[in-house]
Amino acid sequence: MKRRAWLAGVAASLAARAHAQVPEPTPTPRPGPPVITTLTMFAGTDGGLFRTRDWAGTWEPVALTGEDVLPPDASPVRLLRPYGLEVYAGGDRGLFHSEDFGETWQRLPLEENAFAVLTSRYAPADPTLFVATGAGLFRRDEPGRPFRRLALDAAVYEMEWPGPHLVLATSRGVFVSVDGGETFSGPGEGLPPTHVRALAVSSFFAVDPVILAAVGDVGVFRSGDAGRTWASIGLERQAVSDLFWLGPFLYACAHDGLYRTVDLGETWERLSERDLRDRAPSVMLFPLAPDSGAEFFIGTERGVYRTQDGGERFTQAGLSDRRILALGTFPPPPPELDKKGKKDRK
Repeated sequence: MKRRAWLAGVAASLAARAHAQVPEPTPTPRPGPPVITTLTMFAGTDGGLFRTRDWAGTWEPVALTGEDVLPPDASPVRLLRPYGLEVYAGGDRGLFHSEDFGETWQRLPLEENAFAVLTSRYAPADPTLFVATGAGLFRRDEPGRPFRRLALDAAVYEMEWPGPHLVLATSRGVFVSVDGGETFSGPGEGLPPTHVRALAVSSFFAVDPVILAAVGDVGVFRSGDAGRTWASIGLERQAVSDLFWLGPFLYACAHDGLYRTVDLGETWERLSERDLRDRAPSVMLFPLAPDSGAEFFIGTERGVYRTQDGGERFTQAGLSDRRILALGTFPPPPPELDKKGKKDRK
């Protein structure tokens, strides 16, 4: 009897031990909210990266890889470029890359303070990536390859690549390359020898090589010959931080307000003085361009503002306690094509 009781106890003990060794099933991660690119926007601020999933209705903080604090105490983010599935973000801590609409991030092997990235118009067929930094211009020819620094002795703030010309806004003026950044010309005759923070180029650059540049605190300059010669077109006493050129309209973010000209600088109109009073706009985002410029967003020293009538009136669109350094959204999807390659009008 005692033997039977002992055997039963041993069996129970072994059964309990075997049960304890069975691994617990790993819980399946619950998917986050779906990413709808036509409603998603990013904002780089003086205290980290934020995202909205409902077109600036509400904003949420985004943690970049290796960041030990969340916004609003994170490092400044000055660079945003979403396209396709990918998003680039950068600032004082270097350059970050996401391949899933900004859900997860990895840090790229570039330690410099990044201001802008520029991809080929024909990505992914041409995976070339340029990165503008405070230490100069860097280029990567393929994913996974190291970045190489190009021979330009200047900080680079912004870039345009209408092809084959690569146009750079730098701490020494505007420089232009026609060989992918191997050699440069500039800054050109008539351009003050100081930093250029913003650029805009003609949509038909091959036949109309016009460049517009925001130069120091002396306004906006124009070149009609791909940067060889320059002339002032107004806002002479203004420090302009961003330019956007849409058809006949040229918009400029200046230190005392948002300006627009319809005659390439002959006259400038200050927009929405009441709505933007004391807000110091710094960056613009035209999400529907070139199809429409009626709705756009601006980043200011006190949050994001939105207009739906081309800049006549603005309303507050969130992050009112943050200084906005960059704005970005995914480009509109291309129009659907029918089997004949024509636009589907259905």
